[in-house]
Amino acid sequence: MDSSLFFGGSILDAVVAGSLALFAPCCISFMLPAYFASSFQNRLRLVAMTFLFAGGVATVILPFAMGASVLQQFLTTQHAMIYVVGGLLLFGLAVYLLLGGQIHLPMPGRRAGGKVGVASVYSLGVFSGITSSCCAPVLAGVIALSSVAPSFGIALGLGTAYVFGMVAPLFIISLLWERFDWRSSRLFRPR
Repeated sequence: MDSSLFFGGSILDAVVAGSLALFAPCCISFMLPAYFASSFQNRLRLVAMTFLFAGGVATVILPFAMGASVLQQFLTTQHAMIYVVGGLLLFGLAVYLLLGGQIHLPMPGRRAGGKVGVASVYSLGVFSGITSSCCAPVLAGVIALSSVAPSFGIALGLGTAYVFGMVAPLFIISLLWERFDWRSSRLFRPR
């Protein structure tokens, strides 16, 4: 089989996987309302804010796809060392917990501000990229395809296709929002 045909199909699969990941219940319940809340306050620059939101999602997703082939090579060449170091780390953690140690997760307590700017839309995109990990099987499939990619360029293309599939429906919404006057719709009026 020709490898260009395989990876061409993989890019299409990555776009579809990104769209499926967006519409998964765990992702759409966070990403879509967050996108509406941040981007739609800047209605005049809606498409630009959508690009910014997509950039934030890509900041999280693309390093996974790009690093998959490097990680795959590292895991196969350093297999024994990884098991020894991981085992020692887990053993040390178990001893720490058995001796009464506690591990606390950070819980930031910031209040939401009223202004939405470039930095907040981008950081919301980053956070949305992090929360998209709830679609782990879909993301793992794209990462697995990236790990067998023969070059970093193809791995980057697969990751970019996944992000594109994830934010393409948001671009469609933003373009339709600008084309039609949905601002006056009862659906989008504050209650």
